[in-house]
Amino acid sequence: MEPTIRVGEVVLARSGRARVGDVVVFEHVRSTLGLHRVVARLPGGWIVHCGDERGSRPGVTREERVIGVVDGMRRRPTAWQLRRAAAYVARRAVGRAARAWTRS
Repeated sequence: MEPTIRVGEVVLARSGRARVGDVVVFEHVRSTLGLHRVVARLPGGWIVHCGDERGSRPGVTREERVIGVVDGMRRRPTAWQLRRAAAYVARRAVGRAARAWTRS
C-alpha cells in the first residue's frame, strides 16, 4: 500500500462490508495478512484488490477472507519531522532560558 500507508505504520480497522475504494486487511492464501484497496466487487462474494504502489498487480479474494476495513492509521514520524520537532523544542527551551536569565 505504499506510498499511502508505509511499512511499519499502525492501521486501525473496523468490521464491516468493504466498498469499492476502501482499504481492507485480508488473509492471504498463505495465512499472511494483506492490505490493499478494493477496486471492484464480483458476483459470488469475490472482491478485486490492488495496492497503491505503481506497478502493483490486482488480486482476487473471497469476501469472507476480509478481516476489516481500514478506518485510520497512525504514522510513524519521518526523520525530517523528528528533526523539525527537536529544533522547535530546542528553540523554545533556549528562549525560555534567555528570558529567565534576563529577568534575574
